[in-house]
Amino acid sequence: MTDILSEISAPKRIGNLECLRLIADIIRFVLTLFVHEQDADYRLLAVILDCSQNLYYLNNKRKQNITYYLLDHGIWSDTGAWRECIESTLKFKMAESV
Repeated sequence: MTDILSEISAPKRIGNLECLRLIADIIRFVLTLFVHEQDADYRLLAVILDCSQNLYYLNNKRKQNITYYLLDHGIWSDTGAWRECIESTLKFKMAESV
C-alpha cells in the first residue's frame, strides 16, 4: 500500500465521489490499525499524509479533498504516533541520502 500511495505525489482528481469515499474508508481502516497496533509502519503513515492532500473530487467547481473524510479520526490526537512518525521519517530520509 505504501508503494501505491507514494505514487500520488501531485494533485489527482477522482472523477467519482463514491470512489473517493471508498479510498477514504480504506485509509481510515489503516489509520485505525495504527491506533491499535504496537508496531506501526510510520513510512505508510507519512505516505498517507502526503497523498491525502493530493486526492480530491471536484464538487460544483470546489475541490473536496479526501482529508475531509479523515478529519474526525482519533489518530490526529495521538501525539505519540506523530512523534514516532516524524522520528522514523527523519531516520529513513537520512539513511536514504547516505
